[in-house]
Amino acid sequence: MKTKVIFLFFIVFRIGLMGQQGQAWEEAGLTLYPLKGGEAIQYGSDIYLLGGYSDSLKDNINLIQCFKPYAGANKFNEAGTMLHAGSHLIAGVFNDKIYVCGSLYGSLDTAKWGNGFIESIIPTDTGIISTVIDTNFMYHRAYSTGLIKDSIIYIIGGLSFPNSFTNNAVQPYIVSYNLDKNSITYGLDSLPNSTIMPYNQMSAVIGDTIYIFGGIQHTISKDIYKYVITTHTIEKLNVELKIPRAGGRAVYLPYENRIMIIGGFNESSVALRSTEYFNLTPNGYEVTSGPSLKNGRQEFAAVTYSKTVYVFGGIGQFNNSIYEIEFLGGSMTGVDDENNIPDAFLLRQNYPNPFNPFTTIKFTLPKVETSYMTSLRIYNILGKEIITLINKELSAGEYEVELDGSSLSSGIYFYTLQSGPFTETKKMILLK
Repeated sequence: MKTKVIFLFFIVFRIGLMGQQGQAWEEAGLTLYPLKGGEAIQYGSDIYLLGGYSDSLKDNINLIQCFKPYAGANKFNEAGTMLHAGSHLIAGVFNDKIYVCGSLYGSLDTAKWGNGFIESIIPTDTGIISTVIDTNFMYHRAYSTGLIKDSIIYIIGGLSFPNSFTNNAVQPYIVSYNLDKNSITYGLDSLPNSTIMPYNQMSAVIGDTIYIFGGIQHTISKDIYKYVITTHTIEKLNVELKIPRAGGRAVYLPYENRIMIIGGFNESSVALRSTEYFNLTPNGYEVTSGPSLKNGRQEFAAVTYSKTVYVFGGIGQFNNSIYEIEFLGGSMTGVDDENNIPDAFLLRQNYPNPFNPFTTIKFTLPKVETSYMTSLRIYNILGKEIITLINKELSAGEYEVELDGSSLSSGIYFYTLQSGPFTETKKMILLK
């Protein structure tokens, strides 16, 4: 049995917390394509931009762009395509796959009728592997919000489309789809005291609670709702946004345990520059003002990456497409600067899986005060250790380990990464 270990050391070190006083948004180059309604998601050390509406093509596209914050001048490339074009999507990562679903899949000429899709996406060194895992008109809605929490996709609000010219069935306000069970497991019909489906809302999750901000319901709203995942209950909070806001983004800031609400539009501005913080306090909740964007924008993509927030694309004050990328909370420098050291443990799903006989296991070790002994071990289905791939002290960084299963029989195996306080196990399948 042969083992090959590759150490991947990424360049650029991010400093500072996003909530520090006096911080301002900065620009970090230009997108390849200035798309409206795209979705941004962190996967490993990269950021992927999914779909969006192209102003030049006058249609939704299925392009996947890859942004590498650590890569100096050449940060962007075309990573591949989704199986279906779409904008105003909902996306997240679960079990080392990107899942995307929701709004306006396909050509705008045909978007009004038919089913929505849930698609899984696996970025690899040789391209994108995409698979449609479900279709249902429950996902086929425009300008919805949502997220993935653990194994559940939450699809929230949006303009509802019937699934045919004759079927005018109403979609629930919140639909939850279980990725483990491959089925819809819950639906919440509407907001309290309302039968109108809001759209262009913004959402983020803290713990087991999804917070939902603003949007359009009769008028552009300042309302904030909380949806408790464990009890399926929703309530309107007694705190509001500082201004009415729709078509922006809400991102969770894990190092501050609060949510940032960014941009959007209202009756006074078609492209807001302002941002707000939603804070948890001992006595409830508080909304405070944040730093203004350099470029007002609506229907853009945003993501938290390490301790930095990035925004991409969108539409500006004069209905112009925005190329400029903005970031808040870090230091954007070139490839000759300091080392970008990961700040969290991560064990990825092996690829390919199933495999025969070779597969690659990737993992990330964060910067810590003292180095830990790190082990990566293979177990059979009875729990017996059969191979030790790594058992030594490793520094922070990203690693690849190639497993040669030539001496193993077909079957289910498990691999476990242990480093200091971190332990995680994943399943893999060898097919010969």
